[in-house]
Amino acid sequence: MENEPGKLALYNLAASKETLEPVQQFVFRSPASFAEFSADGKRLFVLTAEQTAFVLDVAAAGATATKK
Repeated sequence: MENEPGKLALYNLAASKETLEPVQQFVFRSPASFAEFSADGKRLFVLTAEQTAFVLDVAAAGATATKK
């Protein structure tokens, strides 16, 4: 989930590129403890170790998740 403590990067795994580049990156003051996409894949809920909650609009950069 995290690339390093307090940093979270989202990747478009459906993109057909030779190198995988993040489509969005987020930085938090403390490590992420939990993350889950919304049912439609357009938002990401993140809870940090210091109990701060975030709802991130990941669809803004074209990064949406699909549940399988």
